[in-house]
Amino acid sequence: MYEEWRRDPESVHASWRSYFNNIENGADVPYQAAPTLGQTGSVSNIDDIVNALQARGISGGGSATAIGSADSKKI
Repeated sequence: MYEEWRRDPESVHASWRSYFNNIENGADVPYQAAPTLGQTGSVSNIDDIVNALQARGISGGGSATAIGSADSKKI
């Protein structure tokens, strides 16, 4: 794949192009994992989110506590 990239960088996926570019440019760490979808860098409290949605008239599946309680009854 590296040889393909050297011949035509567009012939490999963008993630590999980045990796090979980093190697060629002497990066200490040529690979970095992509961020997780929705990751914000902070942990949100699910109950706060549910309360905020309910305050706007949006109801749904309840809180994580309610889900955990339902799961524990299946045992």
